[in-house]
Amino acid sequence: KKYQTKHLLRDDRICAGPGRGAPPCGRFCSVGQVRCKKCLRDYFLQSKYGITPETYAAKLAKQNGECAICGRVMPRPLVVDHEHKRKLVRGLLCPNCNHMIGLAHESEEVLLNAAEYLRKWFIMGRLKPVAEDPEEFAARIAKRMFA
Repeated sequence: KKYQTKHLLRDDRICAGPGRGAPPCGRFCSVGQVRCKKCLRDYFLQSKYGITPETYAAKLAKQNGECAICGRVMPRPLVVDHEHKRKLVRGLLCPNCNHMIGLAHESEEVLLNAAEYLRKWFIMGRLKPVAEDPEEFAARIAKRMFA
């Protein structure tokens, strides 16, 4: 009872909203937080990437809820892939593909070298080859990226 009076019933625990002049949403926040989880995500999208939740939803719908690289549908929200130098949003990726691009330092050359390395192992018969033709694979990826 004492905890409820002190922590749960205070007016300052009501969410301040996503920011940028938006009104408070009226939900309660976690202890020590100014925003609820939904508003915090909306604020993060706006402040870090410059996109609104509606823009994120439109990109997600355009990608059919799939990662732009591997095509998997994830149970958690996809992450926003962006170019670090110019802060341009490229698309939505699963965490694994986002880490892959980050570990390659966003270098096309490094990623192409990795693909060629794996292709050599396919030719030697050490790895199980991909079932589809490489041209079909490239066309499928291009369709997903630029549709």
